[in-house]
Amino acid sequence: MSDFQNVPAGKGGATGAVPSGIEGMLQRMMGTPTNHLRVYGGLGGDLEKGVVFDQKSPLVRTVSDLLGHHQGRKFVASPVEILGVFMDAVTGVTTGTSLDGFFELPLFCLDAAENSLLLEWATITMGFGGSTSPTPLRFPSYIVPAMRILSGLEKLGLPLPTVRLVSAQMAAVKINGMSEDRLWPVTLGNFAIARMFARRFFPKVAHRLVFDFDQPLEGAFLGAAEALRTCAMRDGKRVRALDAAFEAMARQGQHHGGVNGALLYAGIHTLYSPDFTVGAFGSPWISECHRNGIRDRAVITLGGEPERFFNALRDFFSMNAKKIFGGGTRFPCHSLRLLIGVGHIPVYYPKPGEIGFECPQAFAQLRRDCLGWRRTRGDRELAADFDALEDATGGWENLLTWAEEIAELLQLIPSHEGARELFMGRVLTSDWDPLDILDEMNGFPPASFISRCAEMRSAFLKGVQLPSTLHV
Repeated sequence: MSDFQNVPAGKGGATGAVPSGIEGMLQRMMGTPTNHLRVYGGLGGDLEKGVVFDQKSPLVRTVSDLLGHHQGRKFVASPVEILGVFMDAVTGVTTGTSLDGFFELPLFCLDAAENSLLLEWATITMGFGGSTSPTPLRFPSYIVPAMRILSGLEKLGLPLPTVRLVSAQMAAVKINGMSEDRLWPVTLGNFAIARMFARRFFPKVAHRLVFDFDQPLEGAFLGAAEALRTCAMRDGKRVRALDAAFEAMARQGQHHGGVNGALLYAGIHTLYSPDFTVGAFGSPWISECHRNGIRDRAVITLGGEPERFFNALRDFFSMNAKKIFGGGTRFPCHSLRLLIGVGHIPVYYPKPGEIGFECPQAFAQLRRDCLGWRRTRGDRELAADFDALEDATGGWENLLTWAEEIAELLQLIPSHEGARELFMGRVLTSDWDPLDILDEMNGFPPASFISRCAEMRSAFLKGVQLPSTLHV
């Protein structure tokens, strides 16, 4: 069916013929009964349960169309190996209202195999909502799939995408009435713990992890999100394929100011991703995309399976973006919506009684009590998160040893107002050892902590790189 061939290996290290060409890529995606890629949406898809394509699927009949666009290309890396890196880290894909979305992953791998710089221009986005809860132990599990993708590409000698963590805390201020002053320290704490985790357990690729902060939901940004919500209510309600997504918005509306609030979040989700840009707003990264163009970028999003509902609406918004916003809309060369096998409870919302990064005594006890650890991670709703962490850290004892160190570190932060926020922000902006950051902070007069936090917040919102030290 395909005679795609590799040219001799470049730095990607691939040689010889691509095994089975496109057929091999699709067989890898379809997988076996015990190891397959779940597909949500598409022709006859069910967003609630997902569908698994097999050899009798209409998908197979469309492979010849795919081949017609890619015959005779020369590759400097193996498309199948690149696909394998993603397949080893993700569990599903959302395709929108047609099967076309299913092809975005193999198409991206083909383009990256021909021009590996596409990987360096790619951005893997993962979003976090607003929370004022202490960071749960399982929180770092959310970044594990993205870091595994970077590690897999690094082993192939290929360029590395950027992994972008973006907050939605300012949306929570507007829609949920949450306190900005309470959200900032927690958001920075979550991000800082993610960075410290990556530096410990993924040291070769941790430098590709970046942090992006959402802008206040007002002005043109709010107007764009409201335009998307209006389109969903006016036109999306007529699309039967979106029925499950609207039902999900009704459920999520209980926590987000009703269905209108949940749909506003869906619009913001789309603008953060972005499947398109419509203005220099949303976050510093989005503003850069708007100024410098996005056509050469590949935009990849990773999220848990509950995110498939947002993804279905994103696909609908993308199809209608030009009608909603006119000629100012810009699209990336690839937009992939991939899912990961995390639990259904957001990683930044602890369950009652769940251990967070606050109590070194609790971690020390768990390290002494293997059965206690098994009981803690044995909650079925949280099992996938703990499985990911154990796999990434080489076992529960390594994970708990690191968590205990972080808990002890947090105990050393001065009790002055703003000290925690300042420390976590410094962890994000400096390559210093955290203990050196604490030594630096001990030289600050306590009365200056709040003003330094205000300076740091302003810099984050503007996307300005802070100096390596905050000394005035």
